[in-house]
Amino acid sequence: MWVSTNGGSPPPPTEQVIALIANLDGKLGSHWVSDVKITNPYGWTMTVALQGTPHDTAASSADPTMTRTIPPGGTVGIEDVYKALFGAGEQGKARLLITASNGSGIGLGVPVVTSNIYNAAPGGGEFQTYGAPIATDGFYPAGSVLGDTTVKGVGERYNFDVTTGSSGATIKYTYRDSVGGDQRAKTVSYKPDATRQHVDAQNLFGLAAFAPSSSLTAEIQAGSAAIRGTPTNNATSDSRSQPWQEVVDTLQGTVTERAGAESVSGSPVGQVISLVANLDGKPGSHWMSDVTVFNSFAQAVSVVIKGTPHDTSASSADPSFAGCCRRVRR
Repeated sequence: MWVSTNGGSPPPPTEQVIALIANLDGKLGSHWVSDVKITNPYGWTMTVALQGTPHDTAASSADPTMTRTIPPGGTVGIEDVYKALFGAGEQGKARLLITASNGSGIGLGVPVVTSNIYNAAPGGGEFQTYGAPIATDGFYPAGSVLGDTTVKGVGERYNFDVTTGSSGATIKYTYRDSVGGDQRAKTVSYKPDATRQHVDAQNLFGLAAFAPSSSLTAEIQAGSAAIRGTPTNNATSDSRSQPWQEVVDTLQGTVTERAGAESVSGSPVGQVISLVANLDGKPGSHWMSDVTVFNSFAQAVSVVIKGTPHDTSASSADPSFAGCCRRVRR
């Protein structure tokens, strides 16, 4: 909060610099690309301005600039930020100045900024830290099956980041279309304590695009890992990162059981899905959400599903419905 009692000037926008962004050919046929993610950790809307200055030159008012508005607690991801600033077909390297304000020029606190420069050559991919740090208990061990919770529509791309624990990870990915007629698998090994970004994840399976409402699961065969998905379906390629969660294989009917799954006593267990929607998006897309509930116990359990509208507090008036789950999917 800024308060002036003597007519003083408001604080200037907070500034941060990323030393290197690039869209640049390298050696042995490699090509380097940079992405950036900016998170607004505050309870009010933040406006960020991004200005790119070509490498080894002084900053100038003529340097290209773009702005993004980030809602409270929100994240904006910008793929190939060099191209976004300098234009399609442009190559080179630059530094990136990020300023944060409330939209009226009054500076706000520091946003959380993470960036990644990676090798986009076919079959390439550098392992570098990218995205927010992941707590130790956020990693899933070998034997876990994870899946995304997004719905892929016609023409939508899908990216994801894999962060590994101290022993690295070997992960088998399985893709299926909505009816299971097209099923493909790909196994990838990852270095320890690192993050790899898969841009246009459909390339893993030799596809130009995922089929609408298709499924993507990841079986951690060795080591440990956490996966974050970033669906990008709008013109600016802005995205929100969502963690993959342990899931039921909706076609095979298998489930990975975590510790404590054999206990059925105690208070009711609550679990929150952070986003369900039936909502028009950009440009002409429409987002929908499905949920699968699996009972891993030998006896029937009662399940209550309750929905609370976005940005409101839970209320006894929120709509809900109840059901009974035997050892089948509901």
